[in-house]
Amino acid sequence: MKRFLCFLLLILVPLFTPCIGYSDLEVLLKLKTSMYGRNGTGLEDWVASPASPTAHCYFSGVKCDEESRVVSLNVSFRYLPGPIPPEIGLLNKLVNLTLSSNNLTGEIPVEMAMLTSLRILKVSNNVFDRSFPGKITLGMAQLEVLDVYNNNFSGSLPTEIVSLKNLKHVHLGGNFFSGTIPEEYSEILSLEYLGLNGNALSGKIPSSLCLLKSKLLPLSSSCV
Repeated sequence: MKRFLCFLLLILVPLFTPCIGYSDLEVLLKLKTSMYGRNGTGLEDWVASPASPTAHCYFSGVKCDEESRVVSLNVSFRYLPGPIPPEIGLLNKLVNLTLSSNNLTGEIPVEMAMLTSLRILKVSNNVFDRSFPGKITLGMAQLEVLDVYNNNFSGSLPTEIVSLKNLKHVHLGGNFFSGTIPEEYSEILSLEYLGLNGNALSGKIPSSLCLLKSKLLPLSSSCV
């Protein structure tokens, strides 16, 4: 896994070479421009202030550490019909990334793989499509919450999350995932909630996963 992560970062870092000097303030403004699309609303206070290089720490939904690096971005229930831009990967101190119920579109950028400090990743109730890029989670060793509920993701369920030893809450329901439930999910011993409802899954729930049914309440009724 470490080799893959290093390889992935070697690919991604050159993409950012022209903008590697971006401050968190500049990255947030780029996020706003992209996520606004043509007619987005809800981030009106995200405005640069020449007199304050730490103005971004007072943006709605933003929390910073003592060095004015963004550690939490919790922006939900706005109208943001654009995509998340690749610059999101430059906010590499993020611990909480919550972008729920915003009408966000497009694909999840692979540059999120650079967010290796994440503990919470929530992008539920948007309009993201195509497959969920599970490989972005391989370096998120501290991830505890992964919530992509109610989007338009398709393809197979991500198996890469099996390597996350601190993962407690996983909600992949309300999408168009197909195929069977990976038996490897039973290896996530820290798991307390697994939501898979509302997909196009087939087959039976793996018996090994049913052994955890006392913790995985949404699956309990389907286990025998």
